[in-house]
Formats: sequence, C-alpha cells, structure tokens
Amino acid sequence: MIRAKAADGSIHNFPDGTPDAVVDKAMREYTQRSAPGYAKARERIKTEDARSKPPAGLPDITGFGRRVAGTTGAADEVGGAVRFGLQGVENIYRKVTGQPIETTPGQAYLAAADSENEWQDKFAKEHPVQNVFANIAGIATTGRPTGAAAIRNPFRAGAAVAAQNAPFAYARQDGTPGERLPGAAAETALAFGTGAALTAGGNYVGRRAAAARARPPSPQRQLSQQGVNLTPGQMAGGVVQRTEDALTSLPVVGDSIRAAQIRGLDDFGRAGANRILSPIGATLGPNVRGREVVGEAERAISNHYRQALQGVTVAPDQQYAQELAQIAATPNLTAAQREQLTAVLGDHNGRFAGPIAGDAWKVLDADISKAIRASENASQQAPGGRALTEAFQRLKQAHDGLLQRTSPQAFQAVQQADEATAGLVRIRQASQYAGTAARGGSFSPGDLNRAVQATDTSAGNRAYARGDAMLQDLSDPAMEVLPKTVPDSGTPLRSLFTAGAGGVGLASLGTSPEALAVAGGAAVGTATAYSRPAIAALNAVYRASTPGQARQALAQLAQLAARDPALVPAYTEAARALGVPLAGNGGRPAPQ
Repeated sequence: MIRAKAADGSIHNFPDGTPDAVVDKAMREYTQRSAPGYAKARERIKTEDARSKPPAGLPDITGFGRRVAGTTGAADEVGGAVRFGLQGVENIYRKVTGQPIETTPGQAYLAAADSENEWQDKFAKEHPVQNVFANIAGIATTGRPTGAAAIRNPFRAGAAVAAQNAPFAYARQDGTPGERLPGAAAETALAFGTGAALTAGGNYVGRRAAAARARPPSPQRQLSQQGVNLTPGQMAGGVVQRTEDALTSLPVVGDSIRAAQIRGLDDFGRAGANRILSPIGATLGPNVRGREVVGEAERAISNHYRQALQGVTVAPDQQYAQELAQIAATPNLTAAQREQLTAVLGDHNGRFAGPIAGDAWKVLDADISKAIRASENASQQAPGGRALTEAFQRLKQAHDGLLQRTSPQAFQAVQQADEATAGLVRIRQASQYAGTAARGGSFSPGDLNRAVQATDTSAGNRAYARGDAMLQDLSDPAMEVLPKTVPDSGTPLRSLFTAGAGGVGLASLGTSPEALAVAGGAAVGTATAYSRPAIAALNAVYRASTPGQARQALAQLAQLAARDPALVPAYTEAARALGVPLAGNGGRPAPQ
C-alpha cells in the first residue's frame, strides 16, 4: 500500500504499483478540491445550472442535448477546458483592477469537470427514458458510446446502445425479477434496433456527402474559379443562356450583352496565360487582352530565364564529358542518323569547350530541344527513328544535369520556366488559330481546344482522349459554357425572375451562392446588368464559397443598386434569398 500525505495533513492510500505520476496527479487534484476557490467555482456552476432549467411542465431540451454530448465521454474535459480559459481571463482582469484572485484556472477546470460528471449521472437516473434516446442519438451521430472508440458498424452501435440502456430498462419494469425480464428485453431490443438503424442511416448520409464533395464542380464553377467573369446567362445555362443569346439582337441591351461576353473571352485568355505562368509565380494585368496575352506571357517567361541564369557560369566537368562520349557511341543508328548526331555533338562541343555564361548555356539548351523536335518528326517517317531522338534526349538530360550540379537554385528556376514554356506553346498556337486581325488575337475556347489537341505529344493523343492534356481542364469547360448558340428565334420571356431562372424557383434553388447569382443576376434584362461593375459584383456572389463571402459580395451589389434602380431586382432577389432585411422604397438599398 502506498501512503501519500496531502497539504492539509490528510493521509491517502493507493494500491501497490501505482505510478508516481498518478499519485502526484491525484494529490494535486485533492489539494485543489480542498481549496476555497474550488468550492466557489462549484457554487457558481450550480447557480448557472439552476437558471438554465426550463419552466415547470416543459421538456428539458437543453438538458437532453447536454446528455447527447455526454455520450462522447469528453463533455467533462471540454467543459473544464472552457472554464479554465474563462477563469484565466477573469483573473487577468482581477489582477489589473486590483481585485483578489479567488479561484485558479486549475480549480475551475476540476470544478467544471466534476460538476459535469455529476450532472450526467443525475440526469441519467432522473430521466431514464430521455437518457435512452440521448444514448441512441449520441452513438448514431458520433458513433461513440461513453468513453469508447468510434463505432461505424450498425450492429456494434446497436449493441452499445442496448448495453448502456439495459440497466435502466430493467429498473423501469414492475414486479418480480422474472416478471421484469420480458419488458426489459423488449425495450433493449428496441434500443438495439433504433441505434443500429440510425447508425446505418448516418453511414449512408455520410457516404452520399463524401460522394458529393468528390464530385467535380460544374463547368461554370470551374471557369469562375479560374477568374473568368461569366454573364448571368452563362452562370445559369439552359433556357436562361439561350434567352440571353437571343437578346443580343436587340439594340442597347444586345450591345451590352455582347460586350460582357467579349470581356469574358478576354478573361478566358488571361486565365489560360495565368495558368501556364503559375510555375514561375507570374500573372497578367487585368487589362491585357488579345495578342497582348501571348506577348506579355513570353516576356514574363523570358525575364524568369534571365533572372535565373544571371551571374551563373557553367563549365563542362568530367561526368559531362563521359556522358557525351556515351551518347556519341549510341548503337543502332543508320548512317544518316549517325552523321546527324555527330554534327550536332560537334557543334555543341565547339561552342561549349570551356566555361560559358548562363544565358549562353540556355541558347545551347534551346538548340538541343529543337534537335529533339526535328528528330521526333523524322522518326514518324523512318522506321527505327526513335534511336536518334532518344540520343538527343540523353544529351538534354546531361546538359540539364550539368547546370543542376553547378547551381541547383538556377536549375530549379529554369525547370519552372520550361514548364511555363510548354504551356505557352498551346496559348501561342490558339492565338494563331484565332487568325483575323479583327478579333485582335483573342482566342476562343474552340481555338484553345484545337491547340491543346494539336500539341498533345502522347501516343495517339491519349492524354487528350483521357481529358488530362495540358490546359484541357480549362478548354473543356469553356467549350460547354462560353460558345454562344441560339437554337430558336429567341422568343422573349416576359420575366426571367418570375420564371425562376429558367423554370427553377428560387425556393428550390436554395440559398447557395450559385443560386443567388442565378436568381439575382440571370433574370436582369437591362444593359446596366451587363456593365463591368455589375458583372463583377454578380460574379463575386457566384464565386462565394461561404455565406459570409456571399453577404460581403451582396454588399457590393447593394452599392450599385443604390445608385442605379435597374439593378434593384437583382439585389432584392439575392437579398431575400440570403435573409438580408430590405430597406424601404421598394426594397432599394440605401446609398453606401
């Protein structure tokens, strides 16, 4: 037997073999529980619990929820942690204001934990029926009975509920022990079935939620997330987009819609360029458009190369010489291929006989890449032509490896610029497909899609067929959203707001940011709704991923609607969906 003496002189016994840490902790807690501060904290909690009780005759909903939380086995620790923090803040205030500190945070923690455990036990005894359902709800929602690990198997969850409920089920019956058993067994079976069924339902809902999270976003959402400002019709799709396209034939409104659609194509071009520039951390300015997109992207990549290689000197080493000798001895080449390889290596060695500056190294690197592309084209014509291509690819690897040994930092930066250059090939090709000067070089989704397919170097365009070719995740959704088609004569709709964004009522759309954008913007048939500020505000609402972001974006729309009555319908519908109180004057927001 281990004997320990507390601060107040009392002696406490512990079984032999009890770790010293356990004994020390128990004695510290005993000392804290004996202090006046602990008693004050318990009294405060008791008073608060009394105030929180519902009036006589009403169910104790708060207590039931507290008991559900208690099934996790951590309610005492959570409550103690909260009291610990609050007491610490209170003590700081007391110290600053010169008041005495009556309770320490540790005493407050123990008082809260002890009070919670006592309350849980008392509730279970005084409300046995509610306790059964609290156990069921707690395990079904968290999969965790009191003090146990999480349970996701419905049968195990049901068994846990039944086991925790069995003593109470037996105690509630009348009669002799034998007479109590049938009723207790029936109630225990009900608890088992309910717990198992709720857990199975929770598992199903969880799987559906996980599948929804894993589902790829809509094409509209994919474009919006990449910085493409969509028109209201493009956000909504379907009949709303067809109607919007039909309205382009009208004066004033049609011009505004077409202008917004063209700005969306400009956004699309910048989005493509920004995607390829992401490895080097560069972006284009908001006003860059048309052929400027390609020019600015080229300058950004060129600057990155120059900065990466500035001050770097590269000199051939022994490993590099050995690698070049092995490349020169490449077997299985035709006489013409051997002659071509010898010529390239001879030119390379002549220009790289000693140390050279980093920019000169890059010129050699570009020439090697040209040789690779030329041999790849030739290999499609001549049998066995891959051998020469592979020899040039090994030369490129040796050339890169030399820079990596010389300056790992410069090598990493060059690799980033090389990745951006690979994407630039697709942007440049798309701009060439755009062709006419009247379009200013602004490429359409079809142009980029064609370029993505043409520049896919995988065998048989397999990457493009799978949908994972470079930039295809931008061109594919754009092909679905940005091209404008008018399948009918454009029969005007009397009111897109009353049609509920193409026949879908606002109530059924819910209050998601996407629904707000559709309901609040897609139905506005005015030129003002397609102005730059209005489109920007509507897209901000559309892109919002949380209610807070949606409300912040709505405030931008409110500022516009306060100045222009044409935007009041868009603001009003979006505000109502969010539950934001409307101002007077027909719902028009006050000027900001």
